[in-house]
Parts: sequence; structure tokens; C-alpha cells
Amino acid sequence: MFYPYGDDWVRCSETISRRDVAVVLNTRLLRDHLVGSGLPHLEDGALFFEPAFPAACSNVRKEHVEGKRRRLFFYARPNNLRNLFYRGIEVLDEAVRCGVINPHKWEIVLVGKDVPQLTLGGVQPTIMSTLSWTDYAKFVRTVDLGFCLMATPHPSYPPLDLAAVGATVVTNRFGVKQDLSMYSPSILTAELDRGSLVAALREAVTRIEQGEGSSTKFGLPDSWEKALAEVTEVLANNVLR
Repeated sequence: MFYPYGDDWVRCSETISRRDVAVVLNTRLLRDHLVGSGLPHLEDGALFFEPAFPAACSNVRKEHVEGKRRRLFFYARPNNLRNLFYRGIEVLDEAVRCGVINPHKWEIVLVGKDVPQLTLGGVQPTIMSTLSWTDYAKFVRTVDLGFCLMATPHPSYPPLDLAAVGATVVTNRFGVKQDLSMYSPSILTAELDRGSLVAALREAVTRIEQGEGSSTKFGLPDSWEKALAEVTEVLANNVLR
């Protein structure tokens, strides 16, 4: 799903179809998708882990200052097709035009590589190029609402990054990825049509403006030692001897 059908896809499919190699998968959602996509041996034969967020407790989002515009972050990657850049732009344009996002109350920030100059509902968004990890961590703490699309069953990392520091997130459903509230109640999922995504943004904006957006509940481990404990134990006992 990350790349077009071709040699890489064929070799990847052949590799994960083998029963003589150890398979470790990033998230239960990805494991469930692969099992349902014709790889039933992975249900019992593969290991999976949920990602860790060591900074989730200390890297808390900055409090909103009354009278200052809130910040909406769109994960904008036009050359990574799975991130649905053009669908996202359509949705944001409509959301501004119909008043869901009031540019007097909200700053729209597009972060990503090779983002073109554009307007959304007649409004010029702020465009940032790819950030360093340090700068990205600082930026995430300033975000009130994240809009992150991913045309795969994997939850993607930016929604989790944002939820970990208490921001509200709108993302899309895809296959087995229907609900991400097990990670955080602050992550809203919607179908990929424009109407559903605009409606989800409306709900998120309403929550935030009414002071109901952020949540301290976050269902992922706070260290990689915890996240990978079972995986490393099984590999050490059964594979790495």
C-alpha cells in the first residue's frame, strides 16, 4: 500500500507469505488487516507491537491563550500518495468556505515536503517544510487540531503524536481501521468522502472551542522497553539462539 504494484510489492508479498521467517508487525490493526487479506498464518505466527511515546507525559501541549488564534495542522505530503494530499486540500477548502473553520479564529498550517503555494477558501495557509524531530516535537505542542489522512489500515504516527500531547485529531477510516479511540478519545475517525471529513472537522472544532477537545487518556506505552518486551522475549527465545 505504500508503493505502486510492482517488483517491490511482489517481493514484499513473497516474504511475508513465508512461514520460515519471523514476522514482526507495527500495530494490531496492521496484523488484522494482513490476516484478513489472505495471510491467515500471521494470526498465530506473527508478533505485533504498539508504538511507544516516551514523551507523552512530559511533552504536554501548550495551553491556549485567550484571544489568540488556535492552530490546525494538516499533514501535507503531496508526493506520498497514501497521505491523500489532494483530498485533504479539498476538505479544508470546503471547511473554510462553509464556515467550519473560521480563519479569524484558526491558523491553518500545512507541514510537509514540496507543498505548493495555494489558498483554502480564499485564505493563505502557513506552509512549513519538513521539520527536524526536535522542531517537530516543539511544533506538535502548539497544535490544537490535527488533520491527518492515511489510505492504509495503519493508524499513522502523526495522529498518535498529537493525541499523546492532548491535541484533538481527525483522521480517516480504512478497512479494519474504523475506530482509534482505544488509543485516545481525542482521535475522531470518518469515512473518506468530503462530506464525512468536513463533518468530523466540525465536531472537532466544536469540541475544542467549547473546551472539550483535549484528553489525558492515552492507551499506548510510555517506553520502548514496555512496547517491545514481548517481541524481544519471543525473538530471543525462539529465533536468536
